[in-house]
Amino acid sequence: MIGIFSPILKYTGYGLTWRNAAVMMWSGLRGAVGLALALVVNQDPHFGVQLKTKVANHTMITARKILFYQFQTSKDLRRFD
Repeated sequence: MIGIFSPILKYTGYGLTWRNAAVMMWSGLRGAVGLALALVVNQDPHFGVQLKTKVANHTMITARKILFYQFQTSKDLRRFD
């Protein structure tokens, strides 16, 4: 998506360098897809309460780990900006 919209961002006055695009790509969704899938499981009446709780907890832990990892490594990426 960044590759598709980068020419538009570049020429509409926002300006988008390759370094900023690299940081945007590295940041990504931070677990948003997993969270969306956990919400789908939570809304489905076919799954039991125990499974819903387990999926929600695993998703939360995974999203936190991803966020922490990306936070720790993004400062190295921003150093080149």
